[in-house]
Amino acid sequence: MLALKGTDSFRHVEKDNFVISLRSFEGGIEHSDYTGCVSPAYTVLKSNIDIKAQYFKYLFKSGPYISALQSSTDSLRDGKSISYDQFGAIPLPKLSIKEQEKIASFLDYETAKIDILIEKQQRLIELLTEKRQAVISHAVTKGLNPDVPMKDSGVEWLGEVPEHWISAKLKYYTNQIVDGAHFTPTYTDSGVPFLRVSDIHGSTIDKSNIKYIPLREHKVLIERCNPEKGDLLLSKNGTIGVPKVVDWDWDFSIFVSLCLIKFKPKLLSSYDPCCQIRRTKLGRF
Repeated sequence: MLALKGTDSFRHVEKDNFVISLRSFEGGIEHSDYTGCVSPAYTVLKSNIDIKAQYFKYLFKSGPYISALQSSTDSLRDGKSISYDQFGAIPLPKLSIKEQEKIASFLDYETAKIDILIEKQQRLIELLTEKRQAVISHAVTKGLNPDVPMKDSGVEWLGEVPEHWISAKLKYYTNQIVDGAHFTPTYTDSGVPFLRVSDIHGSTIDKSNIKYIPLREHKVLIERCNPEKGDLLLSKNGTIGVPKVVDWDWDFSIFVSLCLIKFKPKLLSSYDPCCQIRRTKLGRF
């Protein structure tokens, strides 16, 4: 980032200096590859003896050092600065420059190999994710029998579908399609769970950050939108279209970022793969 103005109070940083910030007790001390400046909220560390910065770059991000840093800053809370006096007394290993260089070179080589493996695995995950999506898309739009006669669905995005399939608007297969509360209720330490789009991660519910609301407010919300076991939740904000079948029995309410779909049990089920329509005698709508 290029600082264009208001830098009078900033602190100068040289290449191979180290910088400690408010959150450094969580992730270690950062190494600077550049000459520049940082906010006054940061503390700049400059060696007063000859060192191999690359060695200390690894040391200051290592698990044991971060643990020691955390121990020295136990009393810190958000909004308080970390001063040099709080962690400057942490003992560090003292070894020759030559040995520092050997360790840094070894770690450069080994971590580079690991980074390449991680990159390959990430690419493999991306390809598998694409394949997974392609398998799902083909199954729900073309069926499982490759030899079945096909017909034009009359829907542009759907294209050809099996000849015996019917197409109809979702509203004919549901009892209700409604979004959650259009206002933020009162959050409490305990009460009835209040789910938001951020609480849904794929097929699971992230219970670590769930909000709770009073029972009286929950009762008001479910008069309009009452999610029950077997219903389908669908994200409508952020990552749009992430589905989650309600497969639990505990009561909860939802925020406006989620959509609730109640299916007509004899026609469509949220438990069917991708909500595939069951064959009926209703014909075409």
